[in-house]
Amino acid sequence: MNMMKRYLPLILAVHFALFLVAPSRAEWSLLGLGSGQDYSTNAGNISRAVDISADGSTILLARGPGTPGRNARWRDGQLEVLPEGDTYFPPAASVLSADGHVVAGYYVARSYDRIFHPLRIEGTEWVQLTEPQGYSFIVVDGLSADGSVMIGEAREYPESLAKALRWEDDEFEFLEFPGLDVRRSHANTITPDGNVIYGHYLDSSQQFRSYRWEAGVAVDLGIAGIVRFISDDGVVWGGSLFNPATGEYDLARFENGQGTLLELFDGATFTRLNDLSADGAVLVGISTGDLEDSWDPNLIAHPSYPDCPTNIATIWTEDGGIQSLQSMLEGAGLDLSDWQLAEATAISADGTKIVGYGWHRDGTREAFLATIPEPGTFTLLATLALPGLWLMWRRRR
Repeated sequence: MNMMKRYLPLILAVHFALFLVAPSRAEWSLLGLGSGQDYSTNAGNISRAVDISADGSTILLARGPGTPGRNARWRDGQLEVLPEGDTYFPPAASVLSADGHVVAGYYVARSYDRIFHPLRIEGTEWVQLTEPQGYSFIVVDGLSADGSVMIGEAREYPESLAKALRWEDDEFEFLEFPGLDVRRSHANTITPDGNVIYGHYLDSSQQFRSYRWEAGVAVDLGIAGIVRFISDDGVVWGGSLFNPATGEYDLARFENGQGTLLELFDGATFTRLNDLSADGAVLVGISTGDLEDSWDPNLIAHPSYPDCPTNIATIWTEDGGIQSLQSMLEGAGLDLSDWQLAEATAISADGTKIVGYGWHRDGTREAFLATIPEPGTFTLLATLALPGLWLMWRRRR
């Protein structure tokens, strides 16, 4: 009794702190963003979310190149249909600026040669970017936080030798790599201020290497691998690293320049990272193959996509490793019995909002917004509980 009286204030304080930070069910949610009938002409089968603003308030919904449908922005629950554009095929939106205001994409000029041209939206109109001549495939892959600087690549036909590009003030420049053995180059991601670009190149020995570009100077990062995404402070990178055991470039997370191969699902034949949170603590993407969490093909009816259940949306955290996003949400008590989350395409800066697309049992595809507790919540819970447990253990000795 004396022990209880002595430690009751501490126990109550710990329980109150746990109550304040414990993730409630309201923090776990999955919202379907519409089966597509509000902005598509194809019964929702093109409904997919491809990007999200840093604060999670704006989501970019996109159609595929050369397919029917529309692009849209989802802002706080309201759909804003984007203009169609005066092009051979309607434009395909591909990337959203961190502030949610700028959209970039590309369009197909002619159906028989698949010539892609880069675009961005200004006000209510798609505007074609200036571009180098003689290239058959030119796309925008990334934007600075305010959308004023864009990065992408141009490929020659038929050799398909890619060259990294940068746009600013509607003018483009090829990235130069003096002193580096570069056969083809790719610009993968850009810092929020637009000053630094990370990407990869293929050298004459057919090995992929990564670089950091700033103010016209490219520096090799000293890794045989591909950096695709970076944290806001540049400390954490997501991408792939050459694995001598497999002879492949396998999924990796880098911190302070040191790469660690990520453990993948058993049976996965393909896994890709699509995005990471601002601090690099959460990564999202897709896994494909004979996976335990994939749907039984007999449970879905879709004549055009018979193998769609083999894809699952994935999430990686330091504590949990790589997991099925669907299994994580269902473990938190959500009923997703009519969903198969197929791909997680982007994540908000704080790591709590994840977008992508999934399939329903009737074969329709729908974009989703998943909300999870802020990373570190569970670690904080354990930290708060430890003092009380330690004191109780000390008293019992």
